[in-house]
Amino acid sequence: MAPTAAHADFSEDERFSLIDRSDDSRIAYVHGDHWHGSLPAVPLDGRLSLGATILDDDGEEISLDGSPYELGVALATGAEDGVLDLVMHGDHVYLRGESEGETSVVFQLLDDGDVAYETPSMTVTVSADVEGDRGDDHGHGHDDDHGHSHDDDHGHAHDDDHDHDHDHDDAPVGGVDAGFGGVAAAGMSTTTVLFAGMVLFALLALAVAAWPAVRSIRR
Repeated sequence: MAPTAAHADFSEDERFSLIDRSDDSRIAYVHGDHWHGSLPAVPLDGRLSLGATILDDDGEEISLDGSPYELGVALATGAEDGVLDLVMHGDHVYLRGESEGETSVVFQLLDDGDVAYETPSMTVTVSADVEGDRGDDHGHGHDDDHGHSHDDDHGHAHDDDHDHDHDHDDAPVGGVDAGFGGVAAAGMSTTTVLFAGMVLFALLALAVAAWPAVRSIRR
């Protein structure tokens, strides 16, 4: 697709460059009706995150913040479907590997959702031999592979060995029995004291009863 009238000179050398957002390097640029450079292979079940540097007719960089321009991506006419999942996020796009194979895409400059410029097509390969995920470290909160609704082993409603309603059958053994032991020990101490008191009282009574006899003997 040729540039629109508003961007008739848009496809001049290096006016549209692709950026690999995993390391912020320029990997390809449009030169007339073809590309210089190429895309790295996309990991199967992984993604390639791409941004773009786009210059207007005066050589000024176009802001892709959505007011009104954004970066777009689409399958090229006649390209193999089902190989890639294409996701647009304003100033960047994701190419996600859905199945192994090869297809072609075009990149677009969108003006309020309308295509203001479309690049020549570019071949993309998805391979299971590619390791890792060529995402980015820019911390965007987009809909990606790191959502917060996974069913994983860190949920908050697990049935595990750490329930908080256990029947602690051993608590009475350690608590109540020990209590009874303490009471028993206290009871024995009281009996001993009472017995000693009774003995002392009996001795005192005997001493009082014997006192007159002792006085008479002394006289």
